[in-house]
Amino acid sequence: MKKMFLALFPLLFLASCALNKTYELPSLPVTQSTSSPFQQSSSVSFAYHVFNKADCKKYLDKDFISKGYVPIHFTLVNSSKQAVYFSRKNINMQTLDSEEVRRAVCLKVGSGPISRLRDALLPVCWPFVIPFLWKFELSDFSHIALKDQRINPYSSINGLVFVSAEACTDDFQIVLHTEEVPQRIVLSTENPRVLLCT
Repeated sequence: MKKMFLALFPLLFLASCALNKTYELPSLPVTQSTSSPFQQSSSVSFAYHVFNKADCKKYLDKDFISKGYVPIHFTLVNSSKQAVYFSRKNINMQTLDSEEVRRAVCLKVGSGPISRLRDALLPVCWPFVIPFLWKFELSDFSHIALKDQRINPYSSINGLVFVSAEACTDDFQIVLHTEEVPQRIVLSTENPRVLLCT
């Protein structure tokens, strides 16, 4: 058993190297009227970028576009004293659950280097290696998918939302809600920054 583990160790090492091919998702620059986005401007603003095939390969290591899914990168900045709430359902495009998208794209046979390695190792050492590879393939990008969450005062959130290729548009709105003083904030591609009543 020890010899088998020593023989499999190089394969596990190579598999872990293959997992680190993607880049960290940077925050997008958000236009502000002041030099720092967190100065007391009492505003909420956002920036977005619709991924193309090159972006998908760089940040997700998979081509989502040809599978009919479009990742949209969002950075939302809360430069106010109030907490605001973000929810994917408050974007006026039909967003998709990142888990469903991940399963549809990542679980196809031969969809990436991890799948090819898993398929090659299946006949020989599936009890030891396959659970390790399967776990990492399914959690490739879950850490960068935007979830419904609170945006604290003077902070920001950054991540991806997935939409179908048919539903993707450059003209959309995001509705946020404040916590203390009930207020509805409508951000749009034409108006990416809104001043809050304090």
